[in-house]
Amino acid sequence: MSARPPIDRTVDAGDVELALIERGEGPLVVVLHGFPDSVWSMVPLCETLADAGFRAVAPATRGYGPSSLPPGRTTTLLDLARDVLAIADALGEEELLVVGHDWGAGTAHTVATLAPHRVRRVVMAGLPHAHTVLMRPTPGQLWRSRYMLQF
Repeated sequence: MSARPPIDRTVDAGDVELALIERGEGPLVVVLHGFPDSVWSMVPLCETLADAGFRAVAPATRGYGPSSLPPGRTTTLLDLARDVLAIADALGEEELLVVGHDWGAGTAHTVATLAPHRVRRVVMAGLPHAHTVLMRPTPGQLWRSRYMLQF
């Protein structure tokens, strides 16, 4: 097994320091890992996006790996979405594309809902659209999505 690539930088997101993997130059794409994945699972995707002309950045979600977690607080999807916007701000980018897998897809959806004027595109993988789960739930979908309620 190969060694993990080093963290390229950290970003101050207000109440946390977020560790980032960064590849390439061009329009910003923030790539969000799911659970139980980590930032390092996103490196191949970041490298592919960089080869395609994008600036791909993958943060370690707050409390995961080298990113910090504020003591005594529960983290919400809104916190995670604000972290993504703080990353874009710290990198000097007004617009961004967001790619999320699993739990990261929920964060990506929340970013687009919170700041639609800043998000050019959203790609969600491994998570049904919120409308499917919340507005028209079926017993089978609720069963398959139950682990998301643990966070």
